[in-house]
Amino acid sequence: PKQGVKYLIPGLGYVTGCRIEEICSLTCEQVITDEETGITYLEIRDGKTVNAQRKIPVHDWILDDLLAQCEASGTGADLVFPVMANKRTDGKYSDKMSKWFTRFKKKMGITQRNKSFHSFRVHMATNLERGGVLESTTVWILGHARTQSLSYGLYSKGMDLEPLKEAVSVIPVDEGW
Repeated sequence: PKQGVKYLIPGLGYVTGCRIEEICSLTCEQVITDEETGITYLEIRDGKTVNAQRKIPVHDWILDDLLAQCEASGTGADLVFPVMANKRTDGKYSDKMSKWFTRFKKKMGITQRNKSFHSFRVHMATNLERGGVLESTTVWILGHARTQSLSYGLYSKGMDLEPLKEAVSVIPVDEGW
């Protein structure tokens, strides 16, 4: 992988919209390649709300690095990022990365409190909207409440991987990342 966790975790935040805890607590068995479509996705099983449980296709830009990280880390229930294994007493894994990210953004001259790792979710939503992705699709990717209608919010089992992958593919990345 390019630069280890300090490259991959923010990169995944940028192209998945995942919360920092969702990424830091990922296990290798949550990085899944669908046999039918060949699409690799993250299966978020726990999160801030029940809607946080979702499948997010991995952007091609970071896919090889993520798979290499999984291969280096182990299999199954092993953490994708073993360096995050020192979890807090409340069971959270993201404490170390959150502190590093705060120091890093300050080093880069970003001092506003509202600019945080969570800002990647804002960028994700903005990029999806600018890429012409329907809000009903964005809701599935970001894990927001699906309350647009009773039909979707209550009865839908969710979207297929193909349209979700197509949506994630609109996220712009440049070589300067």
